[in-house]
Amino acid sequence: MASSYNWLWQALYNINADIVLSKLVPEDWDWNQVHANYGTPLMAMINEGIRLSTNSCDNAPVWRLVRGCMARGADPRKEVQNVSGSCCGWGDANGIFPKLEHIKSSGHSALSLVFAIRAACHKHEKEYKVQIATANKMLNVFTEFVPQHDVPRVSLLEAVVETWETMLSDERTTDVELKVAGGTVR
Repeated sequence: MASSYNWLWQALYNINADIVLSKLVPEDWDWNQVHANYGTPLMAMINEGIRLSTNSCDNAPVWRLVRGCMARGADPRKEVQNVSGSCCGWGDANGIFPKLEHIKSSGHSALSLVFAIRAACHKHEKEYKVQIATANKMLNVFTEFVPQHDVPRVSLLEAVVETWETMLSDERTTDVELKVAGGTVR
């Protein structure tokens, strides 16, 4: 599936939240699939998400994008193997920003990749202080991830739930008594 949606992978890499979080993305898109170059969808946005100094502010599109992807099931803990891509390696010809080492994505999760990029930035802490702060913010946002349960779920109308709540609270309809530690429950 990854190769048939190159536009979506490019949108992830380029932090285009409007496209990635739109109705253009198929409902059955696997938010934990592995792209041969980028790794997972979350990993695809990490390089630019940390590198760009504009992402240091709280209302930058990258944070809406990361949260939106995680809300759709993207797991920052998902590790990848055998991907060809790498991150970091930033720097400029003028030497204002020292060249950083490239970090291979293979063997990483989104979490561990951010830790690795942050460690590379710490070698030139003064020049990359904004990127270090952004990496810390990304790690903090990743902690908001709520794992999806493997238990199948069924949607119910609220009226059905209310009916059962009413029946459970009406002692005239109780015909089962459970003995539990600390008392009895009807």
